[in-house]
Amino acid sequence: MRNPVAGRHRTLLAVIALAQAVVFGVILAVGLVTIRQYERAIAEYSAARSLVAGEQAVDTLLWQDHAALMQRIAAEFARELQPRMNDEGALARHLARLLQQADNGNHGLMLLGAGLHRADGSLIAQNWPGAGAPALPVTLPEAIAGREPGARLHPLLHGWTGETGPVLSTIVPVNGRAALGFLVLHADPAMALRVLDRHLAMPVRLLDGAGREMLRSGEFAQDANPASAGARFDVAASDGSTLMQVEIIEDRRALHNATIGARRIAMMLIVGVVGTLSLIVVVGRWRPHPPPDAREPQNAPQ
Repeated sequence: MRNPVAGRHRTLLAVIALAQAVVFGVILAVGLVTIRQYERAIAEYSAARSLVAGEQAVDTLLWQDHAALMQRIAAEFARELQPRMNDEGALARHLARLLQQADNGNHGLMLLGAGLHRADGSLIAQNWPGAGAPALPVTLPEAIAGREPGARLHPLLHGWTGETGPVLSTIVPVNGRAALGFLVLHADPAMALRVLDRHLAMPVRLLDGAGREMLRSGEFAQDANPASAGARFDVAASDGSTLMQVEIIEDRRALHNATIGARRIAMMLIVGVVGTLSLIVVVGRWRPHPPPDAREPQNAPQ
């Protein structure tokens, strides 16, 4: 004879086992998602720190050290050109000689050219060794002409993108307060960041505004490393466009291996603890019922 109590018991046991399996799966999924989110948060935090360090290093190397060096060289050029400002026909030759002297002096600059401008920004003379003079941006003469008289005594930096790549120009007056004109010295800003990898202790790539690689420094892996990631930020030009892009290559192999190990340990703990508790609940509900004819009657006749 079929025992209805045993049937209900088996059904209840199956329901409990199924519920425990569902709970086990949900806890496992929640744990895995939590671990993944934690790994992503660590990676984002590492990238954010690299960006902050990179921006600070660029500010120091380019906008402070390199700019100060450019301004010093430009001031020396301006003193040399001051007695020759009346000879406009020979100014281009003087500029060429000064550029050659600066190049021979190995000042740590890659000078692209130099020019003399009037107070209204119009060009008097210029010299660009090599490929020749590019088209100057309209923002450059506007920057010269738009300054207040008192501000014209101070050097001015102007970043712009030419036909061959980014250019950093510094503007200094010739003859101080009684400015006879303004000397504009043009240089390659990428040279200022050639040691950026040493400051960050990470490989670095420099790209122009269009994303073309200009320079790379540091030791790059020969093969693609999935545990490496790039943190990229823009260096802005004077008109707000992108002068350069800096990409910092982070080697996250140690972090990647550590998070994989932590993930495995966490999954093992979740499986072990939740699986054991689920097994205890199921086994605790397992109470076999004997068939009816094997049971002793409760009220047997005397």
